[in-house]
Amino acid sequence: MSKAREEAEAKARIEVESMIAAERKAREEAEVKVEAERKAREEAERKAQAEVEIRIEAERMARQDAEAKAASALKVNETAEKLIREAADKQTAEAVKARDEAQKMLDTARLAHEQAVAKAQAEMTARVNAEQKVIAEKRARAAAEDRAKQEAVSRVMQEHQAHERGEKEIKAKVEAELKAREQAELQADIKARTEAQKRADATAAQRSLEQQEPAAKGVTVARVRKPVKWARMAAIGSVVLIALGLGLLQLVPLSGYIGGVEKLLSERLQEPVNIASLRFSLLPSPQIKLERIIIGKTQDVSIESAIIPVSSLAILDERKDLDEVQLFTVTIDQDAIPRLAGWAQPQAGMQRLQINRVKLSAVTLALRGVELPAFDATVMLDKDGGLQKALLRDSRVSVELVPIKDQGLLQANFSAKSWRLPVGPGMEFSDLSGTAAISRQQVAVTNIDGRVYNGALKGAVTVNWPGALHAEGDFSLKGADVGQVLSAFTREFIASGVLDASAKFTTQGQAPADLFAAPRVTATFTLQKGVLNNVDLVRAIQSPSRTGLRGGKTQFNEITGEAQVAGNRIAYRNLRLASGPLNAAGAVDVSPAADLSGRISVQVGSQTVTVARGTLNLGGNLKGPLLSQ
Repeated sequence: MSKAREEAEAKARIEVESMIAAERKAREEAEVKVEAERKAREEAERKAQAEVEIRIEAERMARQDAEAKAASALKVNETAEKLIREAADKQTAEAVKARDEAQKMLDTARLAHEQAVAKAQAEMTARVNAEQKVIAEKRARAAAEDRAKQEAVSRVMQEHQAHERGEKEIKAKVEAELKAREQAELQADIKARTEAQKRADATAAQRSLEQQEPAAKGVTVARVRKPVKWARMAAIGSVVLIALGLGLLQLVPLSGYIGGVEKLLSERLQEPVNIASLRFSLLPSPQIKLERIIIGKTQDVSIESAIIPVSSLAILDERKDLDEVQLFTVTIDQDAIPRLAGWAQPQAGMQRLQINRVKLSAVTLALRGVELPAFDATVMLDKDGGLQKALLRDSRVSVELVPIKDQGLLQANFSAKSWRLPVGPGMEFSDLSGTAAISRQQVAVTNIDGRVYNGALKGAVTVNWPGALHAEGDFSLKGADVGQVLSAFTREFIASGVLDASAKFTTQGQAPADLFAAPRVTATFTLQKGVLNNVDLVRAIQSPSRTGLRGGKTQFNEITGEAQVAGNRIAYRNLRLASGPLNAAGAVDVSPAADLSGRISVQVGSQTVTVARGTLNLGGNLKGPLLSQ
């Protein structure tokens, strides 16, 4: 069964990995498309800028020409007026003629002036129309860019949803296959037992007939030959009776013994116990089977079935000493978990029930707000009934529990591979190990060592519950993929690089999931050699826009800073970014609604030459940061 489960899980992992690869490829193609669109947009903007500059230069020259013509016309006008005045003084026919010529010159100059003014107005109107056209083209390009981004994000979200649906379908398929296989094996086992029982009954009946026939013949012949062997016949008859008795025990429910077994278990657990049925089975080996066992006043522990192997008639003694008990499909409610420690406490005096080892299959802890996978367990007990050791395991996690009796603690050593945190952001650890000291009101986990998001994790955490849950601890993460870290918390902002971080945290809540709802965290971090998407510091400082700038990328060699998290609000302080000629510093705040605010000082150049310098205001949100001056 475990091999079939492993094969099914391996097949499911292969399918999930192929889905992840497809999703990654689609995301990379979307990023390439966005980058190509950005380059095309920048090229179009450069061309539009060049065209605007050419039009402005042409308009300037036309304006100078019009001004020159107007000045010339004005000069002609002044000359004409002078001639008119001179002609008026002479009052001669020549003067009249000169006045007429001057009037014509005046009219011609006025007409030239009006034409120059009209041309300048037409050129001004054309310039305004050209500027409005450029603005409309910019707005259209921005709208197209936003649509492209939205389409890319929509594709990524659809691929993520398809990936999640695929995981659920694969999980359901694997569970269905395993359930069908278990059902088939159970039916085959029942069929085999039934056929074996029929063969045993037929064999017993045949032997009984064979034994009875010689005995009858012996009565007749004995008169002539020899006496009957009564001892042999008695032995054969005893064997037949025992076989018939065992067969009847296997077929007939032993309801009359249920009360005694319930009382025996209640004395051992100090809890009420109810058993639905009790049977004896001869095949595949002699055993007693208890079905539908309920424990506790509120019936918060249920066991589908329990099997007790019978190796001798010692099972009939007043004191039951059992080497092993097997429990199947065990469900334990959250409220019953604290009482489990009392069941494994040493017992005083002579106990009527002694169990050396308990094997549990398909154990489910029914925690409110947390879904845990079923696991198997082996519990070993001392002669006094106290816990000696317990081993818990499923396909990914293994836990060893050992009591430290002189300190009243329970020590847990755990290890896991490809294990996903059942609450919170769903972090998946490639490897994880550590040690926990468990008391009645606290769990202290130390020596945490693992790998997550391709980085090395070390840390410690303490959880206590005198009332509400309270947790605090610290951790360090080295060499992690910041893209994977961000994807666990948000899909609205994308970045790449290698992350080193150290942090301390504290949090509280009524349920385990509440511990991740609003933690308080202080951290320092360093990012190496990566890219910030949807943020272009160089372009924002060199080509400022009245409406702000969105999109682009910023490559960096290193980013350092501090982060503080409180009330789902993140404050980044003492930020420093270095990328060749680009240096930046500032502070950024992220609201619970993912809105951004902050100021960033940017300098482009070398130590001796500054190409551009300024302060940018950060706005917008994680999905679309906005940079403005």
